[in-house]
Amino acid sequence: AAQVLRLVARETLGGRVCQRPAFALFSFVLFRIQSVVSSRMPKHIRIVVSKDRFRRNVELAKELSSPQMLCVVLKGNAYGHGVRALAPVAAEAGADFLGVCSNEEAIAIRDGGVSLRILRLRMALRDEIVEGVDLGIEEQVGTVESVRRIREIANEIQKTIPVHVNLDLGMGRSGFFPEQCDEVAGIVRSCEHLKISGIMTHFPNADGKTLEPTEAHLEAFVSFVDRLAPVLSPECVVHAFNSAAMVRWRSSAPMQAAVQKLQSYGFPMMTRAGALCFGSRTSLLAFELPREFKPCMRVSTRIAELREVPAGRTIGYGSLFVTPTQMLIAALPIGFGDGYLRGLANKGKVLVHGQRCSVVGRVSLNIVTVDVTALRGKARVGDEVVLFGAQGDEQVTFEEMAHACDSVHTEIHVDMGALSSPIEYV
Repeated sequence: AAQVLRLVARETLGGRVCQRPAFALFSFVLFRIQSVVSSRMPKHIRIVVSKDRFRRNVELAKELSSPQMLCVVLKGNAYGHGVRALAPVAAEAGADFLGVCSNEEAIAIRDGGVSLRILRLRMALRDEIVEGVDLGIEEQVGTVESVRRIREIANEIQKTIPVHVNLDLGMGRSGFFPEQCDEVAGIVRSCEHLKISGIMTHFPNADGKTLEPTEAHLEAFVSFVDRLAPVLSPECVVHAFNSAAMVRWRSSAPMQAAVQKLQSYGFPMMTRAGALCFGSRTSLLAFELPREFKPCMRVSTRIAELREVPAGRTIGYGSLFVTPTQMLIAALPIGFGDGYLRGLANKGKVLVHGQRCSVVGRVSLNIVTVDVTALRGKARVGDEVVLFGAQGDEQVTFEEMAHACDSVHTEIHVDMGALSSPIEYV
């Protein structure tokens, strides 16, 4: 019943019902009922998000971005951390823009009283664009067809829609190609009911082992802006750097020169920070995160069962683990149905009594098995187990576990936030 209430409340508070005044009170009451029911549910998984750490990370990202503006990326429900709770914090910490993907995220931002500019970080469907106008969402365009579609919508509703022209430099998902520059210039000149609010690109390799591909991409972006500069408004925002590029560009002479060239045009410039604001990085291979940035999310559960398992026994589906000796195995009430990646079979690490313990066997839908043999005589049913975060002097990071199973921290963050218990904010 609590899950049904949560789903219905999420749908109504996501804007599908709340936009109709007759249902506003119903939505609020339903949300409060859901909150009370949820607060009384047994929490076998605990997710705690620190608003203070998020605030400090945004402040640090703002300093790193200076003198450029900062777009704090809150897509994927703020990477699973909760956009409704964190959007006001980002605004207080100095964000100039907020980045989203869905209208529901934009609605949550506006419902929280945040009036910052909102940029959609993907292409949009027609109904999303129409609804997004009143939410103040600035859209992306990367094809002639997308320009035509948004222009038609703008003409129909007789409102100006702000758009950011996206350049594809290797990401391959969307965007004009560099050789289409003249075509883009023509679009800018004849942009009735469209406002070219930005020129942007997205680097596919900024977190790679070498910066050479990103240096080449930035050079191509500068050339694109150079050719478009005569037809752009002075208020047009130029933005390309993601979190990895923000951290690394000062170590690259070609990137420093490119930034200086972009600054010479006089357009406002901006960086887009996602991972940084949540204290994470997308790769362990290429660069270290500045020490001041701290993870915001901590995920824990408790030991549900302890068993002495004799040598030679198999554990989990597929019998992927065989006990080499008698082992003390802890069963945890969590699995891939709760957001713990299945790829962490025989690779994951958790913390029990401040010690690292290994995940053994395949991760099931709702059960993970862990070797706690080293804690024999100390481990007890009900003891806290930290899946991600710190305990004592040890910690298990999201990016460490993501790297272990060829994923990214974002996947774990989003899955944990979406599939597990309600988030506690501190």
